[in-house]
Amino acid sequence: IAPTCDGEYKIWGGFGTTISGIVTSTDSVTAKNDYAGELNTDNIVAQLGIGNAPAAEYCRSLTFKNGKKGYLWSLGEAQDAYNNKAAIDAAMRKIGGTALPENYLWTSTQYSSYNAWLLYWGNGSVNYHNKDLTYYVRAVCAF
Repeated sequence: IAPTCDGEYKIWGGFGTTISGIVTSTDSVTAKNDYAGELNTDNIVAQLGIGNAPAAEYCRSLTFKNGKKGYLWSLGEAQDAYNNKAAIDAAMRKIGGTALPENYLWTSTQYSSYNAWLLYWGNGSVNYHNKDLTYYVRAVCAF
């Protein structure tokens, strides 16, 4: 997880467009089984085009210290991170990072052509909202 974020809200992008090749489900159990955030991010950017996928593009624009490019986590990845929230928050403090905001964070998992899944870092609840609304984004990368 990126040690910091730019603090801005971003739209997911593509309101009214179904991105092919990524998990699209109105069922939270199915959506929580999505662990393909990196592939999702690439598909979102490729299909919406540069300038039309702000959340995914922001994550892809970051390069981590290990040389890997960031991506927009999937709902399954976000849920796993939340399940380890105490350890992640402690690690962020230890490295001088900023805690993840106790707010909704976008995921790359799609609910429908108009909505995408979010995870609330404050309590781990999941919800979906319009892709044209702004929410926090925090980039992650693979080990």
